Amino acid sequence: DIESDIEVHTKYFNQKLKYYDITPERIQSIPEIKMDGLTEKENAALTNSCKDLLKYMQDSEVGTEGVLVLDKKFKEIDRYKGVSGKPKVSLKRYNQPYIALHNHPDGLPFSEKDIQQFIQRDNMIGLVAIGNDGTPYFIYKESDYNIDIFDEYVNDIRMNHLIEMTAEDHIRFSEEVLANATENGVAVFNGKDKKTN
Repeated sequence: DIESDIEVHTKYFNQKLKYYDITPERIQSIPEIKMDGLTEKENAALTNSCKDLLKYMQDSEVGTEGVLVLDKKFKEIDRYKGVSGKPKVSLKRYNQPYIALHNHPDGLPFSEKDIQQFIQRDNMIGLVAIGNDGTPYFIYKESDYNIDIFDEYVNDIRMNHLIEMTAEDHIRFSEEVLANATENGVAVFNGKDKKTN
């Protein structure tokens, strides 16, 4: 693990930020995803895809992000890695409904950019951030999802934060979005609720 000097104190995080090394123990510690509205088979496929992505990224330089993409039947259609050692990777667009999984080396929830891409890309029906520490975060557009309602909900939360957010503020923003997303047409699985670190 590579620890930084940045210390954060939010609902789920009271620690110095760090990039986690991907270990077999962390891969095995990924909790079973149980999302309302998905079948047992779909939830299992999603959980296994999180493990597959971390296995795929295991030999990469610490801090590298990668992506695994599933179609709406939860079958893999693509995978790729970002720049070695960089905690940023571009999410490609697809002409069919898809779920994009990407790893977060720091184990944190969605970034503001992640959430904006989820809103703006009609074909992105689901987004997963799987922490290198084994913590998954999953958001999924439900049948009653309305882009305008969810966008307004996210913008209202964003207005409560500084224009230039600190690392801690970014985490608070994401935690706030996840907290009541289900009331705005987006199903949520927050791995921090399901495991203790």
